[in-house]
Order: sequence, then C-alpha cells, then structure tokens
Amino acid sequence: MRARKKPLSIFSALFSLCFFILAPLTAEAQGFLSAAPEIPLAPGLQENESGMFIFDKPEGRIVSMEAISAEPAAQILDFYAKTLPNLGWTMSSAPSSAPSSASSSAPVPKANMLVFTRESETLNIQVAGGVVFFRLMPLIAATQ
Repeated sequence: MRARKKPLSIFSALFSLCFFILAPLTAEAQGFLSAAPEIPLAPGLQENESGMFIFDKPEGRIVSMEAISAEPAAQILDFYAKTLPNLGWTMSSAPSSAPSSASSSAPVPKANMLVFTRESETLNIQVAGGVVFFRLMPLIAATQ
C-alpha cells in the first residue's frame, strides 16, 4: 500500500513559501509621498492629502505636503537623517535646541527641522504638534 501525503503538509509548505517571499516586501513598503514619490513616508506617518500644494514653474516644482504622526519628532527626524542620504539627498542642516542669537551672523537650524539638497532641489522637513511638514522647492543659486 502506498502512503498518501497529507494535504495539510502541502498547504503548510505553500503558505510558508508565500510568507517568506512576501514578508520582506510588506516590511519595507512604508509608502512614499504621493506628490513626491522619491520621498519615503517614515513608519507611523499617514499622508494628509488635503494639506497638499503643488506648483510647477520653469525653475522647478514647489510642493508642500503634510503627514500626521503620533511618533516622537526625534524618531521621525532620525528616520529621514538616515534614509534620505541613501536616496541621493545631502543634509545641509540638522535640528538644534540652541536659541538663535541676534549677534551671530551664522544661520542657526530650527528645532525639529532638517534641510536636504539634491541636484536642483531643497527639501525641508519639520515636525510640529504631531504634523510633519514637507517643503520641496528649487534650489536657489547664490550667484547668477
């Protein structure tokens, strides 16, 4: 007599195979901003599409977006400080808790704000009161 394979073991094998193939995809799929698909959404962020503004002009696009989060500001900014350089962005300022002094001519970074540049664009990310503000605009040349 021939031994029959249990249908449950075949199902278990198929389920395990699907799980191991699809699990890494869902773990990384946090999403991207709808108006700027090159900017990822940090874990815990939900885009607020009603807070979006897009303006295209010959010098480049101006995009303003918002996302809602219950995550701490430091955690959100840390995500972008670590992630965006891997996507070609260069951080040009980091958050500071130091108050700005009127006698200093050097710009002091704002608290809970990061500024990045890439090619011909500047990206400002600021966290305030559970809202993350994204501002993408053309990089303004210092001299013309």
